[in-house]
Amino acid sequence: MDILDTDVWSTWPRGCGDMLPKVLQTRLANKPNLTDEHLRDAVLEACALVDEEFLCWARQHEAMDGSTLLLALVYAEPGGAYRLLVANVGDSRAVLCRAAKEPLAPQPLQACRLSEDHKPNRPDEQQRIEALGGVVDLYGVWRVFCPSQVFFGGRAIPRWGLAVSRAFGDLLLKEPQKYGCAQVRGGLVTAEPELRVVELDPAVTGSVRFVVVVVSVVRIRHSLRRR
Repeated sequence: MDILDTDVWSTWPRGCGDMLPKVLQTRLANKPNLTDEHLRDAVLEACALVDEEFLCWARQHEAMDGSTLLLALVYAEPGGAYRLLVANVGDSRAVLCRAAKEPLAPQPLQACRLSEDHKPNRPDEQQRIEALGGVVDLYGVWRVFCPSQVFFGGRAIPRWGLAVSRAFGDLLLKEPQKYGCAQVRGGLVTAEPELRVVELDPAVTGSVRFVVVVVSVVRIRHSLRRR
């Protein structure tokens, strides 16, 4: 399953949701077998290809659309072990609920967070952005900004920013140097996903009950721990 949180004005006709599964299937078909390594490589390759298609369309139509992604795949390795791969680009979130391995555990159900939000002020993301010449600043929420104005669609944009540090599309933050922001050394936002693989063997992780996948507009008000 996958979940995408797109800009409400997004008009890309192909769409990440339509294109990504097809591209991923094609990349997997080129792998000799379905191992952790091959699946990781296929997901990385598919995300890069979809993002380039998105950017190509955005250049042609002078569009500033963007999208986040959270992908969850259950698969069996050649040896028969079942695993769950989670690929995250942006700030959607995946949480796994499992039964405790010990029958008399004080918390019979346990929640395990499977993804970390890509916020611009996350230390590793902020370091990457600032090393490329970008700016991370608090403007309502933490955002990544181009350090100077950009020129796009026949107009000057004094300050262009985004509340996530990874996304598909978002052309101005992927290629700011092409639009008048010469001091930036590369894309401030990337579509490279963070990947996590979870063993689904009950003896290792406990019995998995379900996985919750939510977009950023869903606010989790309670602790992940069952009280």
